Amino acid sequence: MKKFLAIIILISIEIYAFGLGIELTLKSSTTVSSEYVTLYDLASTFTGVSVSDLKNFIVAFAPQPGTYYYLDAQSIKIRAEQSIKWLKVIPTSKEIMVYSTEVPVDLLKIQNAIASKAGTSNIFVVNFQPTGIRNSNYDIEVSNISQFGQNCFALVKVISGQNVSYSNATFEIGRIGIAKSFDDISRIAAADLGKGITLTDVSKVQLPKFDELAVGRPFKISGKMVGVPVNVIKDGKVIDAKIIKYVPEEIENVIVASVDINYGQRITADMIKQMPMDVYATTTAYATIPSRIIGNLTLWSFKAGQIISPLGISTPPDVMAGQIIVAYVSYNSLTVTTFVRVMQNGYIGQIIPVRNIENGYLMYGLLESGPKVKIYGGNS
Repeated sequence: MKKFLAIIILISIEIYAFGLGIELTLKSSTTVSSEYVTLYDLASTFTGVSVSDLKNFIVAFAPQPGTYYYLDAQSIKIRAEQSIKWLKVIPTSKEIMVYSTEVPVDLLKIQNAIASKAGTSNIFVVNFQPTGIRNSNYDIEVSNISQFGQNCFALVKVISGQNVSYSNATFEIGRIGIAKSFDDISRIAAADLGKGITLTDVSKVQLPKFDELAVGRPFKISGKMVGVPVNVIKDGKVIDAKIIKYVPEEIENVIVASVDINYGQRITADMIKQMPMDVYATTTAYATIPSRIIGNLTLWSFKAGQIISPLGISTPPDVMAGQIIVAYVSYNSLTVTTFVRVMQNGYIGQIIPVRNIENGYLMYGLLESGPKVKIYGGNS
């Protein structure tokens, strides 16, 4: 009788379970902030299963902060249905994109640890990859400090609960100026970058009340952005550390083609014009003085509006092939001259072939200013 009742109860539980529908619908994408990805993180909806069971079901390690990867939804379905009895998993996509949030790094905490190891408070952290940081409750220890050229590096130990990981920090020692206002930062940093450069703030960083701001040397974040490390000082102590992002601009009157210029043409004044352009991030060589461009020959073709690169022009030869000039040969105090036709383009100081106009005799001589050719020898 007891066995019969047990079977009835078991059947009833199964009927009850299937009747309610122990189901879980998977997301197509999710964001996590812990060390692991759990079934709870991947669940869009669920019934008949507890939250604690889903949170204890670890699917994978989370991606590095600020990065993402994809999980195969079918594999998750099979694992979950095998582990949780009567559970039916419903995927909504073939893959699930898992993104890990990047915990804001407390630069001051990093700087204080480096400063303690380096023995100076004049530290500016310019780069730190927060490996292993999953929440704001973490401790920092600096294992060692090294220097390569002008760059300083620190091996940083990140302790977050039971999790211990290591990251590298790049830092600088020494400031380039003291700012009394936020606007002073861009002025000081721009002067360090070079004459004619202006900086536009794009970070919109909010600073606490301060007495002064210690400004570190600007560094390149990308081709169109620089970062400026700043230490916020109040009552003689560094109370905060920030990296302010700026877009640099350097306006120059660059020479561009006003018309299409073909290969081998001699550039004239009406072929070019000057235009103000931002040249800070350009990798193209450019010219700003027209007199250094006009009269030269093009080695490339230039479209109208294209920057005239000094690499695409050459100084015209002192004599051109086909040009008729004077040639001479000296015997003691006697000098004999004749007219010759230049057989190839040439520059002063270069030996070139020339042909006598009267008899067609081919000669070789040194091209001198004038232009004229001093003959050294020849053949018929």
